[in-house]
Amino acid sequence: VFQWGNYAAAIQAAPFWTFLINSVIVVSIILCVQIITITLAAYAFTRLKFRGKEFVFYLFVLQIMFPIHLTFLPNYLTVKNIGLLNTLIAMALPFFASGYGTFMLRQAFRQVPPEFADAAMIDGCGHLRIIWHVYLPLVKPTLMAFGIISVVTHWNDYFWPLLVTDSESVRTLPIGLGMLAQSESGA
Repeated sequence: VFQWGNYAAAIQAAPFWTFLINSVIVVSIILCVQIITITLAAYAFTRLKFRGKEFVFYLFVLQIMFPIHLTFLPNYLTVKNIGLLNTLIAMALPFFASGYGTFMLRQAFRQVPPEFADAAMIDGCGHLRIIWHVYLPLVKPTLMAFGIISVVTHWNDYFWPLLVTDSESVRTLPIGLGMLAQSESGA
């Protein structure tokens, strides 16, 4: 027989509502900042001419090739040195830029005919208005796909939030579920 009381007991075992709210806040912050940074970077790599553009782009792509855990020690030391340990922003900060997202959006921007942006520039649009009125409406599917990937990735993140937090008041849902599993197993 299925007992609904188990849900109430599980929710009382840990502050799951706090964990859920923290997860939503962290994932929302990461997604919003990533959308801004990848959009600006992809536009710069697509439309602007500057010295070293290809080299800098290859550095972005290089970020994709390294396992994320390789960056945890320098990121942890940086977050610690600026005094952000045990905060929600500490869980989001290392993920503000995305090499994968920049690459993905750059490829989408390259599919937009440059004449659209040239026409907007002739009409008096600056770079930000060109991004907003020309590029973003045409690459909505790419942004949505990236958004889904980003949300799922950071919603399920366990190790980084565990590393930079030590208080239940700022922990996320995956850590809370891990704590529940430990308490149930007697570990």
